[in-house]
Amino acid sequence: LKDIINKSTPQKDFSKAKKLIDLSINLMIKLWRYGIHEKTFKFTSNIGVINKDAVLLDIFELTDNKMKVKKQIKKKPWDKFERLSKEMPEDLARYFIKQANKKFTIINLNKNWMKNAKAK
Repeated sequence: LKDIINKSTPQKDFSKAKKLIDLSINLMIKLWRYGIHEKTFKFTSNIGVINKDAVLLDIFELTDNKMKVKKQIKKKPWDKFERLSKEMPEDLARYFIKQANKKFTIINLNKNWMKNAKAK
């Protein structure tokens, strides 16, 4: 994702990059619907794009422990401007953090967790 974002922003036209950021954040919400969480929040390296869809590239950093996810949400590990601004333009890093803070909430987690999982 990092390479795609940086290639799409040479003239400061961030609309495509913002769509990619939104796709990656929405992928996390989709995973929650199946009781799955990507626990590292390394969006620029663990998420890619195939045919305009965000895809998880590293399946070895997942958890199904909702309590761990709640703890992470409270700590906001995605809210690291210094790290993100090294991986993408500062305006996009701010956009990412703003969108993540809006979407990664306990309320959204509870609303979406296991929503699409089939009963056993």
